[in-house]
Amino acid sequence: MKSFLSLIFLITFLYSNQNDKITWLINDAPPFYINEGKFKNEGFGDLFQKLIIKDLSNYNHEIKQSALSRVIKNFQHKKNVCFSTWIYNTTPEYVITSIPNVYYEPLGIITRKENKEFFAKIPISLDNLMANEKFIFIQGMGRGYGLPLDEIVNKYKEKPNFKIRKSSKNITDAIFEMIKRKRVDYTIDYYSSLSFYNARNKDNNQLIFLPIEENYEKGVLGSIACSKSPWGKKVIEDINKSIEKLRDKDEYKEIFSKWLVPKENSTSYWNNYKNLIEDFK
Repeated sequence: MKSFLSLIFLITFLYSNQNDKITWLINDAPPFYINEGKFKNEGFGDLFQKLIIKDLSNYNHEIKQSALSRVIKNFQHKKNVCFSTWIYNTTPEYVITSIPNVYYEPLGIITRKENKEFFAKIPISLDNLMANEKFIFIQGMGRGYGLPLDEIVNKYKEKPNFKIRKSSKNITDAIFEMIKRKRVDYTIDYYSSLSFYNARNKDNNQLIFLPIEENYEKGVLGSIACSKSPWGKKVIEDINKSIEKLRDKDEYKEIFSKWLVPKENSTSYWNNYKNLIEDFK
């Protein structure tokens, strides 16, 4: 009887311990997460994740590096994992997202400077560009862009000028290098991603950022995602409470000043942040 009760206690302890643990998955995608070099662990995803972890002291926390494709598989298999830099309210079939916790300036096209004159008017119609099979598009495996861009991109996935880059170490740099070397022509990413890439490369004037017509002046809301399960629902409820406490604090907003706020348009950025993040109910 004693051994039976001990077994029950052990099982209960292990189950409870598992449900009180959050495994935070991070990928190698500066400036979201920076896994090496001068700014190691200082990506904006690294930093606000650190503040959330500090606030959620009632949980045990583990941080594991993972390819984005593996992050998605963990979500699909309902593992007890979370990811700090997900697009708000997307892929509801396998994740639960927090309230918005970060504002991103609109995504744009990253291409070689020489291509600007061939891409017609600015801002560029992504739909028209992707329909032109002369230009090769590349997307990182597992990468999404939110609406309305995902709907456009998904229309062309079977076209010969649509390429997928498998997960790799610093996939963002890998894709930018492919564009620079003329193996492909363009991708979709944030201005901040190109700025970080250029800051670490001497030949930093070859790639440019061009606005997209379909999302012109429409920023993206970021959130934290956890697996769609009873465990994930409870964790997201607690994460939401942390975001509500942190989102108007200087310590939290300073994280975005470093990587996300365009120097030439900071007033507009913070107005959007207040309206879409601080005032979100």
